[in-house]
Amino acid sequence: MNRYILILTMGREDLINRLLSPLYWESTEGATTIILNQGGQKVKVSRKAIVHHSDENLGCAGGRTFLVDRLLPDLQPNDQLVFLDDDVEVLDRYWLWRLCAPLSREYGISGVGGRNITPDFLTEATTDRHPDYVSGGWCAIRGDVFLDGITWDLRFNPCYYEDIDFCWESRAKGKLITCVSDVGLRHEHTPNEAAAQLVAVNRQKFIEKWANVDRN
Repeated sequence: MNRYILILTMGREDLINRLLSPLYWESTEGATTIILNQGGQKVKVSRKAIVHHSDENLGCAGGRTFLVDRLLPDLQPNDQLVFLDDDVEVLDRYWLWRLCAPLSREYGISGVGGRNITPDFLTEATTDRHPDYVSGGWCAIRGDVFLDGITWDLRFNPCYYEDIDFCWESRAKGKLITCVSDVGLRHEHTPNEAAAQLVAVNRQKFIEKWANVDRN
């Protein structure tokens, strides 16, 4: 079993180097860290990480697809792919073990920040261990999910709802999702007006895609 940690950034060197702290490296021994830096502005990171650069902003769905495509030729069903946004901070040395442990059982996706979708497509927080979706910014996905042809839908670029859609595609193919409530990561996300507009646009795309699909 191989474990890959796949990180997206857009030239935010301060955040990347905060994420790649000594505690991060201590807690990820044996895993391969791969970063995609988008948007043209170069970043300097630890030599332990593999860094790809893209002058184009591929978005969340496009960036994650870029990284997965480079692993697919050698990807095995039990391999573990951990996705992190660059504004995540490691607080506990056991975070990776906690996040990935469910993948060794029956789960295809394990993540933080689980949510359910109501019948009218509103999102609501949940304490359910089997949510409708988990955040793409800090989750672990088993290799067989990608080998079964499930992909990040590029229509949700640059961001928002791509993780919800990915989880729904996975659930439609029988993959189980679990929410790990506390793994020792902190995610700092500051919403703004532009983000709110993207959420609204991609929410409508999501509704149009899934409104007539049987969810049972």
